[in-house]
Amino acid sequence: MSVTVAGLPFQFCLQDSASGSTGFLFKSTHDAFLFDGVANTITKITDADYPAVTVPGVAYLDGYFFVMDANGTIHNSGLEAPLSWNSLEFIACEAEPDGGVAIAKYMNYVVGFGRWTTEFFYDAANATGSPLAVIQSATIQTGCANGYSVAQFDGKLVWMGNSREKGRGVYALVGSMVPTKISTPDVDRILNADSLEKVFSWGAGFAGHSLYVLTLATSGISLVYDFTSQVWSHFTRRKAGEAKTVSSLTQAAGIATAICAAHGFADGDEVTIAGATPTGYSLTTNISLIDADTFTYDVPDSLAGTATGTITATGSTEGYFDLAYYANTGGKDLVLGEADGIIYELLGTAYQDNGVSIDASTRTTIYDAGGARRKFVSSAEVIGDKVDASALIRYSDDDYKTHGKYRKVDLSLERSRIHRLGSMSRRSFEVRHTANTPFRVQALEIEGE
Repeated sequence: MSVTVAGLPFQFCLQDSASGSTGFLFKSTHDAFLFDGVANTITKITDADYPAVTVPGVAYLDGYFFVMDANGTIHNSGLEAPLSWNSLEFIACEAEPDGGVAIAKYMNYVVGFGRWTTEFFYDAANATGSPLAVIQSATIQTGCANGYSVAQFDGKLVWMGNSREKGRGVYALVGSMVPTKISTPDVDRILNADSLEKVFSWGAGFAGHSLYVLTLATSGISLVYDFTSQVWSHFTRRKAGEAKTVSSLTQAAGIATAICAAHGFADGDEVTIAGATPTGYSLTTNISLIDADTFTYDVPDSLAGTATGTITATGSTEGYFDLAYYANTGGKDLVLGEADGIIYELLGTAYQDNGVSIDASTRTTIYDAGGARRKFVSSAEVIGDKVDASALIRYSDDDYKTHGKYRKVDLSLERSRIHRLGSMSRRSFEVRHTANTPFRVQALEIEGE
């Protein structure tokens, strides 16, 4: 079964199985449908009293489905009758004339998001009209900047808020009706700079972490907040790139030099070399950038000095985290690719994404050892899991403007460190990992004088 409608994407809301029905309602901003899990059928809601256009979101409470229009009016279905709607059964968000942006459910309340305010409604069991009544004392003077930023998961309600005084920020309701702002000034700057033309979000509990994923597709940025560690991260997704022709491949002293016109790779990128003879030249590895047409990588020094064959080099392209929708079913965490339509399973034991290594990068704050005088750095050591793989380390001495070349560090050694890092006044470090292995780092230990 499938449906094709305007106003995508869909939002989904389960029907209470205690009512004797099994299924869910799903809607876009223009149409709504009911899936009957017993009859295995999809029925479009055609009642003339169903709003022609709605804002993102749908809520289910005590036998009723609720949707909201752009005027901030909340409409409800009949009791245990999702296909039936009545034009007289509605209630309006009236704290301010700021319209409607999104609707959601939190604990046992229906939440109506306006542009500048957020209101809570409870089931008052009214005999006529809407069954809802507003909780006047619970109104929040922060609205919602984009309805597709709202995510309800793990007992939390998270959204990109909007206020006249503070602009945009990310807020969360966790166990109470008092919101907590969880975004940092850096995240707020990103939010306020975006046009919000294309936004999607989801939340999930995964591998001991509770994650809120917010993607600003126009800016090409995916921001992820971990409620467990209370840290923001920047998620990206790499996909296999186009194979490039390698016109020359030679090695000396275990360093292979590849001539590959306009290869487009960056220093440290993982690249797959294929089609070379001897086969020892063909492998997947992190390359060192020489220039726009040349790169090098490590090979056994016993190889012939020149490789032959039809040789290619394939890297990957990086974009925002386009796994746009989440569901948990049968104990599996599933996400849907926005562009490719592929359903992927999130696994804590997988370190590649559809055959492409997950590129993990951690950048430190600027370190000055307590003063501006120049210091000599003798070593940098990665403190973390011992795995049969390498990581890459580089650093910046000019406030992240430029970076030196990556250097490999063997993560299998008892002391995973690199030496002779020169002098510095203020320095930030970056650790990068692309291998198909676990990567958990506790600290980067710096030694010097």
